[in-house]
Amino acid sequence: MIPVFAQQTGMVMGGLGYVWAAYVATWAFFGGYAVTLYVRSKENR
Repeated sequence: MIPVFAQQTGMVMGGLGYVWAAYVATWAFFGGYAVTLYVRSKENR
């Protein structure tokens, strides 16, 4: 008989959607921040 803990691989199955969502949220944040920096630099000129 194989113990239950020996069957676990430590990998999350079916989590690719969460990974893509995290990438989209991160790039949306960086993009928005870049836009605010650009707008602020235009105001200071």
